[in-house]
Amino acid sequence: MNEKLQASDEYLGAFIDGELDAGERERALAALEADSQLAQRACELRRVKDLVRHAYADVRVPGGRRRAPRARAALAARAAVGGALIVAGVLLGWGLNDLTRHVSDGRQATVPTGNVVIHVSSGDIDSMRAALDQAERLASSTTDSPPRVEVLANSSGIDLFVRGASPFAERIERIRREHPNVVFLACGQTLDNLQRRNVKVVLLPDVKVVSSALDQVLLRLREGWRYSKA
Repeated sequence: MNEKLQASDEYLGAFIDGELDAGERERALAALEADSQLAQRACELRRVKDLVRHAYADVRVPGGRRRAPRARAALAARAAVGGALIVAGVLLGWGLNDLTRHVSDGRQATVPTGNVVIHVSSGDIDSMRAALDQAERLASSTTDSPPRVEVLANSSGIDLFVRGASPFAERIERIRREHPNVVFLACGQTLDNLQRRNVKVVLLPDVKVVSSALDQVLLRLREGWRYSKA
């Protein structure tokens, strides 16, 4: 399926309701990250569905019966997808500053850690500087076990890690030397998109590539990390 051009409301509805199998769900998530218009459609559709569900929230099942296990499972699946859409919205720059205030979908670990993933999606120099400032503050913690910190860049924020384009190459190298608990990560999907446009990108030394920013954020949330948008 061509998600960008042909994803129907029925398909998006099945995704939101947790009715897709694992493979289709992964393809849908990849499409959401790659296509901001598709992600906005999905979020709008979810908002409408939530309003409808809220309108019927007080309607009791005849006989006062509890929801069947299958219905509860469907609700859990919808909650997980809802959390994924929130993450997608943040990754696409829709202005949620602290994801941990909003995601309560069961995908996060029950015991939070002190570890943090710092997300940079803008080529704005102040955003890049803020991300590095935060990474250094966290990495310099005087506790017995300093937190692990990941600085994750995608979209135009990838310039932070591009040799010849990064305004902070020397600072990144210094942080890497002084703070082994800080890791710098580049979004593989962003790099693939640049390659398809014949844009040659050479990353700074020791910048690692992950499959996608969305996958990495979801992984860390499940492991109890905190999320911060620079």
